[in-house]
Parts: sequence; structure tokens; C-alpha cells
Amino acid sequence: MLIHNNIESRPFLAGNFTIQPVVNSFEHINDKDLAISQSVSEDGLAVPCHQDLKEKDIEKICLVVKQFINLQM
Repeated sequence: MLIHNNIESRPFLAGNFTIQPVVNSFEHINDKDLAISQSVSEDGLAVPCHQDLKEKDIEKICLVVKQFINLQM
């Protein structure tokens, strides 16, 4: 739905950082129970964030996201 409306998004780089390959080189990571972080990683949405976004761009992004949420209900 975002692509159809010419809205770019990217993978959400937050949440469970332990799924990133670089973490294999860290010895001090304790990743026993990261259910909430995993949920953020799987369900998070990175919307456009740029200093040149105009108010109309932000309104369009919000509208499209709201439309998507309403379709899911």
C-alpha cells in the first residue's frame, strides 16, 4: 500500500538488535528473553523521515497508514 502511493519505507532497524549478523562478534550480549524487542523488529514500521518533507507529505503518509490500519480491522 505504501509503494502503491509512492511512499518509501525501509526495514525497521530497532528492536531485537541481536538478529543482526554483527552481534555474533560481541561476547557480552544476553539475548535470552527479547520477546518485546522481537515484536518491534517484526511489526515496526519505518516511515519517511527527511528534513525536506512538507506538511502535505506528512498528511499523505498519515492518511495512507490510517487507511491500511482500517483495512485490517
